[in-house]
Amino acid sequence: MFLISWALRNCALILLRSLIDCLFGTHESKAITEAGWDGRSIKLNYDEYPTLPGLLLKLLDTETATSITPQIPTIGVVESVFPALDIIRRAGPPPTHRYEVYQRVSKHLGSKLWHVREIAARTICTMMLHKNWLAAIVGLLEGASESTNRLHGVLMTVKFTIERRKALNILSTTGL
Repeated sequence: MFLISWALRNCALILLRSLIDCLFGTHESKAITEAGWDGRSIKLNYDEYPTLPGLLLKLLDTETATSITPQIPTIGVVESVFPALDIIRRAGPPPTHRYEVYQRVSKHLGSKLWHVREIAARTICTMMLHKNWLAAIVGLLEGASESTNRLHGVLMTVKFTIERRKALNILSTTGL
């Protein structure tokens, strides 16, 4: 029974990944896709999908910080968070829901599941491409002491943000 449910879940994830790739297009290199939104381009027009921001918020409401071991229900929980994080990471947050998305993604920085923390940190990183990014980082650091998982997620966010900002500055100063 477990193998059948795993196979169905795996097929569903492959289908979902294909739909997300179709939504964004697959003309970009893997490195650009993995880097995420650059803070400037419009990769997804949320006005064309008016229910998408609400769906993303609903998926981000899924709690991942309380599960201790990755059991079957936890895996289902994680699978509902990943698509939302992936869409936001690749397209940026919906402008009308930017604050709510930031707050909900930030909660996942304290997840007990390392992979959720990493994807949340990469997603938050794409939301730090504005001129007040340093104040936002300080705000995250001030609330990082609630758990070691939260601290780890925030420190990954700092690392990814600095790397991303450095890469974007290099590209903008070289004219690429």
